[in-house]
Amino acid sequence: MIDFGNFYSLIAKNHLSHWLETLPAQIANWQREQQHGLFKQWSNAVEFLPEIKPYRLDLLHSVTAESEEPLSA
Repeated sequence: MIDFGNFYSLIAKNHLSHWLETLPAQIANWQREQQHGLFKQWSNAVEFLPEIKPYRLDLLHSVTAESEEPLSA
């Protein structure tokens, strides 16, 4: 399972804190009942992605993180 504790701590300290009224229950429901059949494999693959410090990050129009440094294998 994914631990969202750090995320909840971060949003508790800013203008997103109102999400703590509904989000934990929604995520718990998702973790129990709505995960895709291959979620575990997908999650494991994400764990092995390289960490980058993007110089440009776009989460509004797509999920895009660009880095000036090439990714290593």
